[in-house]
Amino acid sequence: MASIMNPKSSFRWGDFEALRRIPLATMGVFMSSYCPVECAHCAVSASSRLVERSPEPMIRGVEEMVQVPGLEAVAVTGGEPFAEVELLKTLTTLVHNAGKRVVIYTSGYWGRADTLESVAPVLHSVDGLILGMDLYHRAHIPDGDLINAMRIARDYGAWVAPQVIYCVDGDAHLAYARSILEEAYGARWETHATIVKNPPVPSGRAENIKSFNHFGSPLGGYCYSINGPTLLRDGTLAACCNEDIVLHRGPRQLRVEYRGSFHQSLEELERRPILGYLRKLPPTVLASLASRCLKSEDSVQPARLCQACWAFADRYACMDDSQKERFAEMVDIYLEIQGSPQEHSRGELLFDVAEPEQVSHV
Repeated sequence: MASIMNPKSSFRWGDFEALRRIPLATMGVFMSSYCPVECAHCAVSASSRLVERSPEPMIRGVEEMVQVPGLEAVAVTGGEPFAEVELLKTLTTLVHNAGKRVVIYTSGYWGRADTLESVAPVLHSVDGLILGMDLYHRAHIPDGDLINAMRIARDYGAWVAPQVIYCVDGDAHLAYARSILEEAYGARWETHATIVKNPPVPSGRAENIKSFNHFGSPLGGYCYSINGPTLLRDGTLAACCNEDIVLHRGPRQLRVEYRGSFHQSLEELERRPILGYLRKLPPTVLASLASRCLKSEDSVQPARLCQACWAFADRYACMDDSQKERFAEMVDIYLEIQGSPQEHSRGELLFDVAEPEQVSHV
């Protein structure tokens, strides 16, 4: 029987971010790269042309996903999830009825007067919206539509977290977001919304934006995306929400093809050693340790966090058994020198696995 959910007002953006620090407390659903907006900075090169593909593997996967012990929130992404509003309604209803929180990443384009009625059944199940709110979106979405979307989200009790690009024309993007928030909610807009500053992602169409490629995101920290796998439309399970991984590119070690059962795919993914390591140490540290273990001359430092993760995955795949044992020892020594990784108040591991595959809840 589904648990009784707390009121929407008790769950905010900060709560969602805190859950992302806990393995398998949040998971994602990537509906498709279909989107009618087609922004110039889209990291998945989303298109207004819908590629016909059955959503049944994804729907069955969500039915199993919500049964995973400890899962508390599901984030639906795209593309533009609201572009397939009936399918989105099916998915969000499944999650909501299972007593889980629902968060949707969206552009807010559906704030048009002729669209609002069709999205109401979805918003009934939604706890929060993460809105792309920058000058790139503004070129395609009228301010009035965005304001309407934010107001109806408030009326349904959903919080709003505008994502704003920083480091590249950051002040201009922030000024625009604040002007929209004040128009939508008034001077006390902070009671309804939390601005989230995100680095530019030079993937998809955004690869053509030179300033994005010149920006290197911080490398020193942990990657929390690795804590929550993402289910794709065809049933594939990706280890994270990286834009290329969800489009079937990048290291195969970070993806499990459809196995006919979400639980079976999740179990296979969770047993992979690289996942446990990525939850113990920052990707840049792991990539460096892997190079030393392989005695590799490849000392080129990745420019971005995801590149460091991919470099580690590729180097780990090149190791033989003895090198993997040596690598596990190096990780233990590093952890002993640096201190134990941060612990989280999570229960037992979902799957019992032997070292070095044991998942550290970081």
